[in-house]
Amino acid sequence: MDEIDKIIEHYDVCSAVERISTLEDRIDTLEQALHQIDHWSQAYPQEVFPKPDSEYLAEAAKVLEQNGMSLGRISANTMRHVITGVGKIAREALGRNEPNEQ
Repeated sequence: MDEIDKIIEHYDVCSAVERISTLEDRIDTLEQALHQIDHWSQAYPQEVFPKPDSEYLAEAAKVLEQNGMSLGRISANTMRHVITGVGKIAREALGRNEPNEQ
């Protein structure tokens, strides 16, 4: 192997090591985002906030409707809040600042 081949081989190895390091950093960033989402998913344990059954939800909807409100509207707002938060975590991990246009 002549000197030029050694230089090229060294460059290829250095380039590969640098690429691996970059990918490891990227994986760490994405894993942190997943851990953050997982942590958030445990924020409202059923031991503290029991899951309402269908009768409970029906009664809540009835009470709200009697007062000019909608359980659907409240539920949609809550889901928007949650998914917006998850989207923010994902965008930060992906290196984007703004949501994609829809």
